[in-house]
Amino acid sequence: MKIPNKLQKFDHLTLVIVGDFDKASLYLADDDKIEEIKKLKAPIKKVLTKTGLVKGGGERFYGPSSDVDEGGGRLELAKNICSEIKSLGSKIKFINLVIPAEMARRIKNEMPKATQTKITKVIEKDLSKKKLVDVIQRLEKLT
Repeated sequence: MKIPNKLQKFDHLTLVIVGDFDKASLYLADDDKIEEIKKLKAPIKKVLTKTGLVKGGGERFYGPSSDVDEGGGRLELAKNICSEIKSLGSKIKFINLVIPAEMARRIKNEMPKATQTKITKVIEKDLSKKKLVDVIQRLEKLT
């Protein structure tokens, strides 16, 4: 997608990660273009709850965990994002995170220190349902 003229241009190859606790979209931005390169989803792990849920007929079934980490899915999503960053290698000059604070922390914790220095802008908010143009406008305000 071509970035509208009124918005910032990306002087260097920048990875923009937009997401929430369950999913993330990775975009590569360079000059006046931004393209989605990958969509990632947190795996939903089924776990036994203390009470269990009972369907009709007494049959038990297990739903996603109700713990704060959604059964480990958030950590796995952070690891998957870091794997994608690693696979892009040294061609990425900067990384911009637009993701809730807890996920931003998890991603940073999974990254090597050298990669953490590439993070230049962080918006600790869930803007995953916003248009990409709106996200770019928010990033522009941080400069």
